[in-house]
Amino acid sequence: MGAETGPRIVEFARSKRRTKVGTGECFDLAVEALKNASSKTAYDFDEKVTADADYVWGTEIPLASVQAGDIIQYRDYTLDKEQNIETAYTFADGSTITVTEKKTSTLGRPHHTAIATGTPASGTLKVIEQNVERVVGRGLEKLVDDGEIVISAIPDKTTTKKETVRIDVAWGVKMKRLVGAKNAAAIDAIVKKNLGKNASADVTIVESTTIGGTLKAYRAQPK
Repeated sequence: MGAETGPRIVEFARSKRRTKVGTGECFDLAVEALKNASSKTAYDFDEKVTADADYVWGTEIPLASVQAGDIIQYRDYTLDKEQNIETAYTFADGSTITVTEKKTSTLGRPHHTAIATGTPASGTLKVIEQNVERVVGRGLEKLVDDGEIVISAIPDKTTTKKETVRIDVAWGVKMKRLVGAKNAAAIDAIVKKNLGKNASADVTIVESTTIGGTLKAYRAQPK
């Protein structure tokens, strides 16, 4: 790939932000960006391109060597995040309680194509893409926009914060859900004594990330 090829590929993709390229498929954005840079597309490496093929976009390179303009091909990719949240409450009457909570989320890219817009940093890679679910529950968005993908293992991340929480019935309901029925009476007692008052909350969040599936990176070849 020539020195200007990668930037041309990215420049084309960015010029299409918030628009639909072709039919809105992820494949279409890569094809048109490569054509614009006078580079080969998946059609040049496989005459019988099918909707579920493992596309080849040029010369395969290690993910660690990715540069702006390289094409990333996904297969059965998953990104699982788990947050373990510990919250220590101190109430107006001086009593305390510590509550734990676990949150999980999963991002799936079973079959997808994206364009790298930079080099890997801290296990992640910035991309530009279309036909992805950007907000959970809203379905696939067939518009070009920026994204980010985790490409290698990253260490657990710990964050802490302090909050002020008003004790009310809704807070009590949430706490009883977290601590279980056997501790519900203790929560009811806390709410009764501190109803309408503020409590301080020291929150510690430990987030772990795991990835699965396959990511392949390709560098464009001149047409």
